[in-house]
Amino acid sequence: MGKILKAGFVILLLQGLVGQVMAQALNDYALQNSSETAGDGGALELGIGFGADSVPMYLGGHDDELDVIGRLVASYQWRGAFFEFDNDKSDNIPIGSETVILGFNAYNSQNLALDLIVGPEHSKRYSNSDEQYAGIKERKGDATGGVRATLYMGDYIGQFIARTDLSGRHDGSSASILVGRNWQLSRFNFHSNFKLGFVSKKMADFYLGVSADEANSTFNEYHVNDAYYSAVQLGLAYPFTKEWVLRFNTSVAYVSDELANSPLLASDSNVRNSTEFTVNYVF
Repeated sequence: MGKILKAGFVILLLQGLVGQVMAQALNDYALQNSSETAGDGGALELGIGFGADSVPMYLGGHDDELDVIGRLVASYQWRGAFFEFDNDKSDNIPIGSETVILGFNAYNSQNLALDLIVGPEHSKRYSNSDEQYAGIKERKGDATGGVRATLYMGDYIGQFIARTDLSGRHDGSSASILVGRNWQLSRFNFHSNFKLGFVSKKMADFYLGVSADEANSTFNEYHVNDAYYSAVQLGLAYPFTKEWVLRFNTSVAYVSDELANSPLLASDSNVRNSTEFTVNYVF
């Protein structure tokens, strides 16, 4: 609880900063950020399409390999409490995730929403059965909690998130600031956003470091310090019927050397771009 209060104090100081572009009309972020929805209820979107990354995330992957991908975005809100699920991984950043979020909307006005959030930020990695990572101990998933502030400024939407470990896996923390906007042209909805993120030494080293006990002929000992990343995304949404929507997204991310140089990743490239195209059904 003390960690959550500390993160909350930080966000109250920084809530004037802008955050992530989640323009509701274009990315249906009403599905992802249910605290924006004026009333109880839920939403669901399912999609299928193709995606490719410039560099693979983990050993055994292939550059620019075109994969079939599935999309699932769901949310439900009841009296301020909410659930969000979004399996989007299009930024290709090797640390952090916000697939599932449970939360409570502590404050909501026309221009500002403040949520208390909790959920897994990383899933399990380096399975003991994966020969590519022989000798590397399996990293368990975690659970983190913190504060999310969303600011609405006309066509611009911003978001700040601060989270800290609650599971005892690594006692690390993370934060991100994102900002962007959307443009409506006939039935086409364009968007762009910029994201800047920070990952503490304890969190980054737990998932991307190699301990002295694990080091072998394949993996050198490696320790990660505080790390940073940034990403720019451009996207297009076209609803060709009331229920069916075409979505196209492309992003370019830059990760600091602390992340890129991890021997547990398939590539030491600082620059990572990702593109995906999906056809989605909105219930």
